Amino acid sequence: MKKRLVTIGLTVVLASSLIISGAYAYRAVFNKPAQDAELAESGNNSADNVDADKNAENPQVIGGQRDEHGCLGPAGYSWCEAKQKCLRVWEEACTPEDALRNYLRDNLSAISPEKEVLGGKFYVSKLEITGPGKARVEYEDGHNAFSAQFDYSITNDTVKVSNFRLMTETAPSAQNQDNATLKFQPMQCEQEPWQEWYAQGKVNFIKAPTDEELIKTYYGTEHGINVVSASKQNVDGATCLACSSCPKSYFFTAEVSADDASKMKELGWK
Repeated sequence: MKKRLVTIGLTVVLASSLIISGAYAYRAVFNKPAQDAELAESGNNSADNVDADKNAENPQVIGGQRDEHGCLGPAGYSWCEAKQKCLRVWEEACTPEDALRNYLRDNLSAISPEKEVLGGKFYVSKLEITGPGKARVEYEDGHNAFSAQFDYSITNDTVKVSNFRLMTETAPSAQNQDNATLKFQPMQCEQEPWQEWYAQGKVNFIKAPTDEELIKTYYGTEHGINVVSASKQNVDGATCLACSSCPKSYFFTAEVSADDASKMKELGWK
């Protein structure tokens, strides 16, 4: 009898343990979504916190890397020394050349004597500053190309253009005049006068100018001589290297009006 009572007691204890364990298991399984929701609402989701920490340690730079001035190059920004800030030159000019180029981009359709055709839109293919307040532009619309000279002034990035004329037009001062072609022979170890003038920073070009471009600009700006055309001619054969006594292996020719020929001869042309 005693043995039987012990057996019954053990059975009751075992059954109670199984019931309690089952209740805990049921609660753990079926209440987990609710617990997760509570954690998400309270901002204590550990997985999200770990991801946030990783992102904080490795921030992503949007748009690319900045340069040493903090300018975002991939977005088109560059450092403007004159204005001491980052800018897009097509939106805000940094140099006078930028301002002039932007003005022409926006106004060529209005100021050009020739107009766009077949739905084209004028764009600047080349811009050259030829002297103080003077410039030359090459532009096209995808069908026709033109070249023009003009005068300009810039005040606080505000550009004014005047006397805009196509290069094919004959300037009044050159009408009914005979032109003369002269020659300039440079010597070894000597720098051409227009190159020396350019090295002194007397004029700025958007890109390195050719000798032909410098000849026109130099004689027009410094001596008031209109050089109609200029060219560089190479000479076959070797030359010695003696300074100032032997000619270089090339020479220059320039076409000027008959009235300007005497001035050019005084400046070393023949």
